[in-house]
Parts: sequence; structure tokens; C-alpha cells
Amino acid sequence: MALYEENCMSCHGGDLEGASAPALEGYSEEEVYDAIEQGPGSMPAGLVSGEDAEAVAKYVAQEG
Repeated sequence: MALYEENCMSCHGGDLEGASAPALEGYSEEEVYDAIEQGPGSMPAGLVSGEDAEAVAKYVAQEG
């Protein structure tokens, strides 16, 4: 998914395995969406928003 690749992959890895940020396996769509909005730890809040944030959260939950 292009949105994930552009905004998340450099830190969370191409297969959600983690890199400089935690692995994303096992998170629900709601947990991922909340993290995108809030920016936990060193992650900036709001890297993507609105429908894009929803799409990334859905993608991560389905792939992880």
C-alpha cells in the first residue's frame, strides 16, 4: 500500500516487522488509528489523517 510505504515503512519495516520503530503485528485497526492520531513515543502525531489514516490502520490490522 502506497500510503504505508510513504509514511510508515521506513520506521516500521516493509513487512510490519519493525525497524527503528516497533513491529506492528497483532494490533487492531482501532489501536493503529489511535497511534496515528496521537503519535506515541517518538512517532509524530498525524503523519496521515482522515480517510488516509483509516486506510493505513485497516491495512496494518489486516496485514499484521
